[in-house]
Order: sequence, then structure tokens, then C-alpha cells
Amino acid sequence: MNTEENVESHEQNKNTKKKWIIFGCVVTCLLIVFGVTSYIKSYNEHIAKIDYYIDQADYISAHQEANKLFPKSYNQRLTERVNILYEVQRHSPSYAEYDNSQDRTTWEIHSLIDGLVTYEQYKKAGEDYNISQTLDTLRGKYLMDLELYSISQKSATEVATAALDKREQLINKLVIQAKEFEAKKISSSATSNVTPSNSSSTAHFDSPYTREELENDPLAPSTNPNDYNANGDYVPADGISSNPGDYNYDGEYKQSENMTKEEKDAELADMLSRALEQ
Repeated sequence: MNTEENVESHEQNKNTKKKWIIFGCVVTCLLIVFGVTSYIKSYNEHIAKIDYYIDQADYISAHQEANKLFPKSYNQRLTERVNILYEVQRHSPSYAEYDNSQDRTTWEIHSLIDGLVTYEQYKKAGEDYNISQTLDTLRGKYLMDLELYSISQKSATEVATAALDKREQLINKLVIQAKEFEAKKISSSATSNVTPSNSSSTAHFDSPYTREELENDPLAPSTNPNDYNANGDYVPADGISSNPGDYNYDGEYKQSENMTKEEKDAELADMLSRALEQ
């Protein structure tokens, strides 16, 4: 009798153990499925955020999201594209951290030239990753920022492509040029503010445009030939300032030194858009 009971007890223990093993396997499988599902969901969320930031031209944030991807090899091409765009954009004064050891003008000129130098370094890679147009847009933004300091695209490009041992010297020349330009703007602004009646009564009869030409130009801020100087710059005859740099595309009086960074960026975006339309 005892033998039968022992056999029955042994069988029950075997069945119980088998059930626990099966239960453990099921739980383990469920945990694996849950883990894999969560990982795929998280990975796809990062990809979606990267695509969103790229659409917004915020390559700094896209780069931060790309660093969260694991493993990166699953989307290595996307990661490389983001890294290139990040390297070119990160020098922009809008994103870079201001270096207090330099005055603002010197720091901005160095940052903008560094952005152009980085563009030149990644230009070929941009062709390989099909992002040349995006890189050109970033380059255009740097050039337009430099134009606010009266630095031509040609001069900026020559400095960006110069040999390393000559580049610093050329940048210093641009800084001096920019500061001289700013000083002239401040002086011109002070003069126009002191004697507004004189500047208002001065007409530009040496304008290169005729009224008919201006009326046929949809982008002209004024159809009055007297509102343009000999160089064709818009300087309204009854305006506050005689400095062409104090007026935007729409003919509004806006001194750059009194504008916020957001206003400057908006002006630059408008300038770029109009330039592409022409």
C-alpha cells in the first residue's frame, strides 16, 4: 500500500513540476515578446522624432535623438545623414553657445566662418547621402548672416576655402571690416536721428530707375524713383535714415542693431525666399 502511495505521490510531483516549467516558459516568452514589442515601439518613436526634426531643419535635436538609437547599425545611413547636417548647423550663432572671452561681433564672425568651413568639408559627403540641397541651404544662411556685417559671399567663401595657416589672418580682417561697418551704421543712425528734417527733405534725383520700371517690378518697395539712390538701393526720400541697410525688402525701417535675433532670422528667411523666387 505504501508503495502505491509513493508512486502516486511521485507522479503528482512530476506533474506539478512539469506544470511549473511550462508556466515559467510561457511567462518568459511573454516577457520576451513584451520586451521586443516595447523596443520596436521605442525605436520607431525615435525614428519618427528624427524625421520630424529634419523636416523642421532642427538638426541639433535630430542628432540628439539619433544618439538614442540602439543599435545604430539598423539605420546607419540615417544616422550619418543626421551627423553631417548637425556638424554643419551647430556653428550657427542661433545654436552655438556664446564665448564670453570674445566680443559678440568677433564671436559671430568666427562661428559663421566655421560653419562655412564645415560645409566645405562635408560637401562631397552631402552628395553621397543625397542632402546637398539641404547643406546648400545651411550655407546660404551663413552667407546671409555675414552679409549683415557687409561681408560679401565671395569674401566669405575665399576665407572658408583658404589654407588653414592663412585662414585665421583672413578672419581677423573680416572682423575688422565688420566692426568698421557697424561703426558707420551707428554713426549714420546717430546723424539721421539728430537731423531728421534734413534727411527727410533730401530727394535722390540720381536714381537709376524710371517710374515705369518700378511699376512693373512686383518686388519694388516703392514706385517713386526718388526713393532710390545712385546705386539702386531703396532709401526713401522722406525716410528716417539715409542708410540703405536700415530698410528691409518691404521698405520698412529696421535697424539691425536694434532687432532681436528672432527678427533677424525672420528677415534672413524672407531675403532667402525672395532671392530664390527671382
